[in-house]
Amino acid sequence: MRDYFYSPEASENLATFETTDDEFTIIDRRVAELAEMPGADFEIPFQDPMLKPSEKLYRCDVGRFKLNYIFNKKDLEVVSVML
Repeated sequence: MRDYFYSPEASENLATFETTDDEFTIIDRRVAELAEMPGADFEIPFQDPMLKPSEKLYRCDVGRFKLNYIFNKKDLEVVSVML
C-alpha cells in the first residue's frame, strides 16, 4: 500500500471548511482506500503546470468535499480540498 498525506493547503482547506471529526474520519478512510488503488476516480483533464509530466491530478468526491490528489509509485498526496 502507498503512504498518503495531506499537503499544507489541503489541511488548511479542511480547517477552513470546519470539517467535523466524523467527516474527517470518512475522508481519511477514503484516502486510505485510494492509496491502495489510485486512479479509481476521474482524472482532471487540465493539468497544473506545477505537476511533473508523469503526475496526473485526480478528483474524488467525499460527502460535501471534493478532494484533488496526485499519486506516484510510493505515495498519494491530497493537494487541495474544495466544497
